[in-house]
Amino acid sequence: MKVRKAVFTNLDGLATLFDAYRVFYKKTPDLPGATSFLRDRMVNNESEIFVAINDDGALTGFVQLYPSFSSTRMKRLWVLNDLFV
Repeated sequence: MKVRKAVFTNLDGLATLFDAYRVFYKKTPDLPGATSFLRDRMVNNESEIFVAINDDGALTGFVQLYPSFSSTRMKRLWVLNDLFV
């Protein structure tokens, strides 16, 4: 298995996983909405998404991190918001 930053060629498989992630949390399935949401995050550099890829090249999981800042540390930090395998 490999873990790497998601690229646009991963979008379809990533959106399928993201939709399943949302369904797990009792949200209505919405694959077009999931695709659009992820595309927007990627295009606008609003999050960092990493994908797990098995030996056959299939996506098996993802993690999505959102940027934030720590006032006390005066540094940037990342919030792990989404994790699905």
